[in-house]
Amino acid sequence: MAYPQRKNELRVLVTGAAGFIGSHLVGRLLLREHEVLCLVRKTSALKRLKKIDVEIVYGDLTDKKSLKAQFNTDVDV
Repeated sequence: MAYPQRKNELRVLVTGAAGFIGSHLVGRLLLREHEVLCLVRKTSALKRLKKIDVEIVYGDLTDKKSLKAQFNTDVDV
């Protein structure tokens, strides 16, 4: 699926972006021209995400250290 260029209206973090529901959420956010950051584990299958214009961020919601190291940037949602 091809997504249009975005205007970076919001910077959105999506957890579970490599999964079925998360990948569809990412697609909808891109269609609305938001900038999307995808939080994924190192073991996640990234085939779909690597084909689209998103920022892939490695981390785990159960590991505070991995999150603090990755999110020194602003995220709107």
